[in-house]
Amino acid sequence: MQLTLGMLRSISTLCLSALLFVACATETRYQPAEGPGDYGYREQRIESDRWRVAFRGNSMTELESVEQALLYRAAELTLEQGFAWFRIVD
Repeated sequence: MQLTLGMLRSISTLCLSALLFVACATETRYQPAEGPGDYGYREQRIESDRWRVAFRGNSMTELESVEQALLYRAAELTLEQGFAWFRIVD
């Protein structure tokens, strides 16, 4: 069977659609959120030794994954700032 240009375009479009669907059907990765509506973690310094950490996941992100990401980012910030421990306030 010989593939025509139209068949190749159709196959390419189908493959790209499948990749986009798979990408949307996975939970949010641990990554910094770049823009206001992006998924991932953010932090905001409140005082010299206090930070607010947030994580925004998509509809596929389970609560347990969000909680783990928050704890992980809090631990990273703690070490980056030269501290040995952190406390969750709220």
